[in-house]
Amino acid sequence: MLLLTKREIEGGFLAHVFILGYDFAVMQNITFGFEVGYTGGSLSELEINERGNTRTVSFEKGVRAGFARLEMGGGLRFHF
Repeated sequence: MLLLTKREIEGGFLAHVFILGYDFAVMQNITFGFEVGYTGGSLSELEINERGNTRTVSFEKGVRAGFARLEMGGGLRFHF
């Protein structure tokens, strides 16, 4: 049996984002580019609302949940 429950999770998040990209000219109106991006941050407290009951989850002092994502992409650009 599968039971589904509506759950909302909220929290304060401090994040940073770095993106670096470069384009190379292939022809006069066409460039090939690539990009690398990093997003990261930390979370120290959560509020969980489940079935109308709200509870706060706080991490110990100096302890945070970390989040990170690395993105890479590339493509062609056409300049008209």
